[in-house]
Amino acid sequence: MKNGDICVSTINGFKVANIYNDSLMSFVGIGVISGSNFESPDVYGVSHFVEHMFFKGTSSRKSCKQISEEFGLMGAQQNAYTDNIEVFYHCDVPSENVKKSHKFNGRYVVQFVVFGRRN
Repeated sequence: MKNGDICVSTINGFKVANIYNDSLMSFVGIGVISGSNFESPDVYGVSHFVEHMFFKGTSSRKSCKQISEEFGLMGAQQNAYTDNIEVFYHCDVPSENVKKSHKFNGRYVVQFVVFGRRN
């Protein structure tokens, strides 16, 4: 592969686009269609609230410190943002750990955000 080549695959029912580059660092992001455009007046702000809760911990990851440590062990730094049409969870990770990052991010986002589980 050469820089700029795109490979689209399906992982657990989600389409994943990988854009190849020969950098030592990679960017991994997961977008969830959500945001104020999809919220009714009685729940305005819930997408942004869920974004922040994402980093607070789950039953298997007890604290934001543990989540941060797991990313740190991969050499990754995570963040997220919410706008009116999406919540986007992302991290910068050494290219050698992209698969680990996909596994961690995918499982965590799907369980926490899509299915509303905190485990």
